[in-house]
Amino acid sequence: MAAPLEFINPAYRPFDQSNSSNESKKGTILEILEKNFAPSDTTDLVFVCEGKKLHVNKQFLCFHSNFFRIFLVPGLAYVGDCALPVTAFSYACFGSFLSLFYPNAVLPSREYVDQHLQLAKSLQMPAATKLLEQFLILSRDSLQTEKLRLADKYDLSALMDSVLEDLNSEDEVKSVLKRLRNVELKDSTKVKLFNLLFVPAPHFKNIDAQIPPMAPTVLQNLLIRNFAYSAGHTDAILLVGDDCLHVNKAFLSFHSGFFAGLFGGNFMENYTSNFRINEVSSVDLGSLLSFLYPNSVLPNAQNIEKLLELADRFLMPGVLKHLEQFLVLSKDVTALYKLIYANQYNLPCLMSKTLKSMKTKGETAFTIVIIASRAGGIQDQMMRLIVDHLNSRIVKDNFAPSEKTNTVLLVGNKKMHVNKEMLSFQSDFFKRLFDGDHKEMVEVPIEGVTFLELRTFFRSYRY
Repeated sequence: MAAPLEFINPAYRPFDQSNSSNESKKGTILEILEKNFAPSDTTDLVFVCEGKKLHVNKQFLCFHSNFFRIFLVPGLAYVGDCALPVTAFSYACFGSFLSLFYPNAVLPSREYVDQHLQLAKSLQMPAATKLLEQFLILSRDSLQTEKLRLADKYDLSALMDSVLEDLNSEDEVKSVLKRLRNVELKDSTKVKLFNLLFVPAPHFKNIDAQIPPMAPTVLQNLLIRNFAYSAGHTDAILLVGDDCLHVNKAFLSFHSGFFAGLFGGNFMENYTSNFRINEVSSVDLGSLLSFLYPNSVLPNAQNIEKLLELADRFLMPGVLKHLEQFLVLSKDVTALYKLIYANQYNLPCLMSKTLKSMKTKGETAFTIVIIASRAGGIQDQMMRLIVDHLNSRIVKDNFAPSEKTNTVLLVGNKKMHVNKEMLSFQSDFFKRLFDGDHKEMVEVPIEGVTFLELRTFFRSYRY
């Protein structure tokens, strides 16, 4: 019988289901996992976690994980039709980790980031570690002390630098040390923190540290390693300009609808096929594909536009989801460009969150005009989000509670805080309404009219 995957970390505490939050989001994740790990003609290995089966492909696991590359060596007892039990992690946690690089990707989240880093370390998956580290660096919701604890625990140097550079005063350093007094930190981390106490005051400035873009020579060397010929692993050559990228047809087809169509599902031939890819450089295409590789290339403010363009062209939805999350979290890409990308590549989450970050209706309207002129129009779904945002902004700006408002109009699912006496003076309808059955009511339902119609009415009276 196969040994359970407790051997990854026997001391790791199972996920506590009682502390879970955001059930609707979890329900969505579980639906994705059911689809990602359903049995198919390409799955040849089964994990069992909390009584649920996750059907996976050995080659996919071996590509991403040095651990599985050794563990699934042909001839070992664990290879075959037997299922591998997973007992140290919940189904949602383990499944969402494996789904990080699936076409229908589950994005990194605060809920599982610690456990996912544990899995990435134990299963020797460097691409997952880099992706999770970038998520923590960009995340504005996570506490600095929690980031520091994770950076220390998993040797995340870029995250460590980000946290230390974001400590803006001696008091903040002391506060971090106090909150982490019961945490076993490495000596090197303690030294870095204590050194900050003796650094001159000008050091304490807010620097947005991040994983820096790769130098051209470093990137070129990484691409050479990623796309070199490998016996038994690569079975196709992409001819891009004067360069050759050696790839695996089944792997690319799994992630890309474009390559699935190009290769036509013909993965079992014993000879190597050549495929010409036009109108793209080998560096740009290699950078896109390397996002999925163990030696990964991460998005940054300099390469994000090209990565979006190519992920859209080569039909790679999983990569697009990760690029969208990067843009949502990034402070290095302006709101204007975020909205342009959201409209151009149909990224509704990015559109919605960026609109909410804009401070005024004028700023929003000006940006929308630029988007429309640059993109030649705005997609219907994006326009609906924009209209909803402007409507909610109008409610917030014009009908927010204040010392002058004394009643609330309920119009559909929206609330409009108004002044009862002013409305009664301007409108016989509201005078009768407030003098009648609704005289003592704080919230007055308004039926038979839409929010837009009522807003137009108020505008006509310059309310």
